[in-house]
Amino acid sequence: MNIFQFLEKEGILPPGIHVVSFKEIEEHFCFNEYRWKLFRKAVPAIKNLIAAGVEDIYLDGSFAEIKPRPNDIDGYWVPNPHVDSSRIDPVLLDFRNQRAAMKKKYGVDFFSANQLEKTKGKPFLEFFQKDRDGKPKGILKVKLE
Repeated sequence: MNIFQFLEKEGILPPGIHVVSFKEIEEHFCFNEYRWKLFRKAVPAIKNLIAAGVEDIYLDGSFAEIKPRPNDIDGYWVPNPHVDSSRIDPVLLDFRNQRAAMKKKYGVDFFSANQLEKTKGKPFLEFFQKDRDGKPKGILKVKLE
């Protein structure tokens, strides 16, 4: 069973990191108009990070599940020595007011991997791979194109 069949059957991704292209995200996660608009709003943020040299971008939250109306797209990106931080949209670095500017502009809740998730104090890569009950689940890694 491939990850997309599992997703359709279980409503969540199987545990692990699943590398997906923009096309696969559109085909399997943009299954209604609401989700399509949400993803299209997030694409410029993802492309901005890629243009700045970010090589690892992960998506999670209810967008990576079969929830018809996720609030936003959760995710994080990994800084590396080649990232030109001056090219990153300042909105993606603005965490004031629960990331209100980021959510308004891009519909995302993106974090840098060098931050720790506040409630559990875990690195985001670890935090995102568990559900609210602590059960393992999968996340998406955007394939750079």
